[in-house]
Amino acid sequence: MSDQPTSLSLSFLRSELSELKKDHEAFVIAYDAICRRIVESSDHSPARSPKLLEWSGSRAVCGTLELSIHAIERTIAEYESLAKKVEAGDIQNSDRPHLSLVGDTE
Repeated sequence: MSDQPTSLSLSFLRSELSELKKDHEAFVIAYDAICRRIVESSDHSPARSPKLLEWSGSRAVCGTLELSIHAIERTIAEYESLAKKVEAGDIQNSDRPHLSLVGDTE
């Protein structure tokens, strides 16, 4: 038995992909800004105590962002794969339902 859906909305997938890509960009920008600040902070004179680089809170924030970025990337890949299958006709596009004739039940 396949876990593949029998129909999906291509317009929904495209819309959700657009939003996921915005989320990804925002999380990457936040991660880069925090990492950059941690490195800049380590060059401060006099030395800060504790150093942001050694502070577990910094590592927790960066680790959480890394996990979130990875999850968003996996979701984007999954949605892109589904959208390709809908475009190829492997999965029915629920935006354009497939009509069929109903046979005589008598």
